[in-house]
Amino acid sequence: MQNNKLKILVITDRYPPCSHGGYEIKCQETMEGLSEYGHSIFILTTKIGANTHMKENNVFRLLETQASTSLINMRSKYLRFQL
Repeated sequence: MQNNKLKILVITDRYPPCSHGGYEIKCQETMEGLSEYGHSIFILTTKIGANTHMKENNVFRLLETQASTSLINMRSKYLRFQL
């Protein structure tokens, strides 16, 4: 019998409870849904909003960032450069 379970790594600059809303919340809901199907989920995110705990269950808050170089800002700079 085949094992169709996946190991999924999500890399994001914010993850709840540290979030601005939309993307972060939807990401969390999606990951929880995939986990309910039996997939192994791991989230690698920044230390933004982290207390002293850098690992919470499957969430690893290990990435360093500055507001001016967040993934969102880098993406928008890249898109402007492409135009």
